[in-house]
Amino acid sequence: MKLDEVPVVLVVAGSKVKSIGRVIANLYDYCGLTLFYIVCPTSSLDEASCNVADLVKLYDGINIKIVDENEVIPQLSVHLVNSLMEHLRFDDPKMPGWYYQQFLKMGFAEYFKDSDYYLIWDADTLLVKRIDFVDSQGRVLLTEGNEYHASYFAFFSKLFPHIPISRSSYIAQHMLIFRPHMLSLISEIEEPGQPWYSAILAKLDSHTPFQLSEYEFYANYCLDKYPDKYLSIKRSWFRYGTSFFCCDLKLADVSGLEDVFDYVAFESWDKPSLLRTVAARLFVYSKRKFMRLRGELNKI
Repeated sequence: MKLDEVPVVLVVAGSKVKSIGRVIANLYDYCGLTLFYIVCPTSSLDEASCNVADLVKLYDGINIKIVDENEVIPQLSVHLVNSLMEHLRFDDPKMPGWYYQQFLKMGFAEYFKDSDYYLIWDADTLLVKRIDFVDSQGRVLLTEGNEYHASYFAFFSKLFPHIPISRSSYIAQHMLIFRPHMLSLISEIEEPGQPWYSAILAKLDSHTPFQLSEYEFYANYCLDKYPDKYLSIKRSWFRYGTSFFCCDLKLADVSGLEDVFDYVAFESWDKPSLLRTVAARLFVYSKRKFMRLRGELNKI
């Protein structure tokens, strides 16, 4: 697998469209990734195009395609997701869009047929150094996350009752997808006369809004079905980039964190305040001191 031939899928909407150019440049600089698919709403197509126009001139060999989200799964739209979820009566009006974005990342396996792999990358995340996505044996590296939402695993078990649940979470800002395995996952979810996304929505319950994670679904399914093709690993990454830098990722200089982390996320829920900024910087300071101390002890 040649990494520069693997498409990077960036599903964006709202304010994330404005910073997509920085994310693409970052992935190009650190990993040499050159093929990018920006999937966004129809209303954001022109804005996305403007935000990446200079990259095509500045970066040799870069190929950026901007795709209307309605083309990825032609039968599906955020409005249809909303109508299929109406009976659940969730209070948050953003929930249909949240589920729709995950369907787009899964459904890209059906849309894109020119490569066996594609890389899902969260558009709020910047690399601090180069990372690998496969090991020397060709196994896909699944990065473990630091959160564990019981509702995600309960819903996975509802759809796949015979697959054991991993003790680790795999929500970690990115995932390299092997298309045949995602297509297999999708086909097992489908019901007679019901496409996979409708089958998922039909099985949601009204007790909790957050039930689906494309990362948890894919990782747990593949670790059970194809254990020799995947390797679970730990990486050092940081979720409080906005609080630490007191700015969004367009302005943040993350290079100074390369001795501590592999990548940094600037998540929408991370609202900077004096307390959060102090806490984030103390955490980084403590982690850096610990890593240096451990390095010195290893020399003894």
